[in-house]
Amino acid sequence: MISTETVRIQGVEEMSVIIGGPCSGLYSMFLLIGIMVAYTRIEQIERGTFYSLLLISIIIAYFANLMRVTTLYLIGFYYGNDAMFLVHVHLGWIIFVIVVTVLFYILDKMSRITSASS
Repeated sequence: MISTETVRIQGVEEMSVIIGGPCSGLYSMFLLIGIMVAYTRIEQIERGTFYSLLLISIIIAYFANLMRVTTLYLIGFYYGNDAMFLVHVHLGWIIFVIVVTVLFYILDKMSRITSASS
């Protein structure tokens, strides 16, 4: 993926924000989909339920990445380049862990409901 300049920020300092391939959120989205597919292969979850959860996961991953990028822009605008890079290092994996934890909780509840009704 080619890096694309998305916005110029003129807050406490002037900077140009560029989103490259690894920062686009696509890797996290594909990893999240892979985790869900692997989990549904281990646990017995109905196919329709899986597709619903997969769609919800993609939407959640999109909005989580949108929230991450917006947060980085705001940090850069108000606190500058150094603060933005510091937050950038950690924010992505923190959001990813939260999203995966919530989705695993939902998947676990759904697999328990499915196994209890069988």
